Amino acid sequence: MAVIALTNSDRISPLLIQEGALKGATHEVSIKASDLATVTTAGDSATFTVSLPVAPTAGAPTSIEGLEWHLETPFTRRGATDAETVTVTTITVGNPDDADQYFAATKVVEGDTPVARKGAITGNALTFTTATNAKILFTVAAQAAKKLSLLDTGVLTIYLKVITTGQ
Repeated sequence: MAVIALTNSDRISPLLIQEGALKGATHEVSIKASDLATVTTAGDSATFTVSLPVAPTAGAPTSIEGLEWHLETPFTRRGATDAETVTVTTITVGNPDDADQYFAATKVVEGDTPVARKGAITGNALTFTTATNAKILFTVAAQAAKKLSLLDTGVLTIYLKVITTGQ
């Protein structure tokens, strides 16, 4: 598995109040095909680790109360042979304690049909009281023996509802 190092500033963005109200979210994280260009080993997945925008404390815990993703631009694939063509891509979303807290290997492409939108399991809120594990993990995987680096285009945006209380 390839672990891709990212900083908060280049990955998680707050939404404007109006946009957040429409989407039921406060922040967004985008994953692009170009982010996967370094994953050149067949069968490898890529894991992105993003810290929450506010460091939680016992007196001011931070919760993720909602999460859903939108496939803004379908991932396209190229390959000189069928063996190099990416046909199924999945995303797993969780945290350091539970890598699939929100989504467990959810398909972004089903056969040749992109899955445009998916909401997380309801009632799956998670509260952090220390900054230690206050991170979100996004793992993108291709079908077995496929290369993520072969993806040409694609943008997947994950919308998060992040709430901090007690401040």
